Amino acid sequence: MKTPLIACFTFLSIMCFAQKDYLSGYVVTNEGDTLTGQIRDRRSVVIKIYTKIRFIDDDRGWKKKLSPNQIRAYSRGDELFVSRDYNGKKVFLKLVEEGPVNLYHHLTVDDDSFLLEKKLLQREGSSHYAHIIGIGFRKKLTNYFSDCFDLIDKVHRREFRYKTLRSAVQYYNEHCGATSSQ
Repeated sequence: MKTPLIACFTFLSIMCFAQKDYLSGYVVTNEGDTLTGQIRDRRSVVIKIYTKIRFIDDDRGWKKKLSPNQIRAYSRGDELFVSRDYNGKKVFLKLVEEGPVNLYHHLTVDDDSFLLEKKLLQREGSSHYAHIIGIGFRKKLTNYFSDCFDLIDKVHRREFRYKTLRSAVQYYNEHCGATSSQ
């Protein structure tokens, strides 16, 4: 009697553990179709970032691994990731702020197995990304947002810092982006 109970408990524990990294979300296929389901993100393993997401389709019930080449975007919980060409290959970038200037976060692992989150800016219609780092932050932002004098002034007065880059991008998109000539 104990053996079936132990086996049942073990099976249920494994099933619960296996599903714990999945959250509700959706994928947008390259054809533009939206499929809802459960998504396990790429950062489920320490010191490694998966290049593919794991997706369980709610309607069809199939499980699939999907790469940035296979889908346009995916949403997991309240985060949106888009497939973009970056440094010569297609990757998932987290879309943090959208507008005339988009702010993306790109998760990578360096050669020493350190997890890095790169902050990238991209102007609407451009294929170029500006990698923003803490060192030289004010100079980089001053150059990048040279068409928005109010924002440059706020950067120099340290109202916007590296930690508040999202606020700086929001400010640009709301106050300067629509009149930008770039």
